[in-house]
Amino acid sequence: MEKPLDVLQDLYQKTDLVRSILSLLLDAMTAGCDPWKTPYVVTISHMAEMVEEIQTELLAATEELFRERRKAQKTDI
Repeated sequence: MEKPLDVLQDLYQKTDLVRSILSLLLDAMTAGCDPWKTPYVVTISHMAEMVEEIQTELLAATEELFRERRKAQKTDI
């Protein structure tokens, strides 16, 4: 199993990718292109899937950190 820090770093990289995609969409809109044509719809759909994956992984990482914290507290007692 990956360490929580590794998971959080992976999440950062994914959010950076989402930010880049959003930037490309903004560039397309300001260039007068219609951002809702098929390639953009696919991109937006992919972004939504990535965000859902990020949320799931973030929840799992948070739960793991809490479990580790509880274990550490029990050993301190």
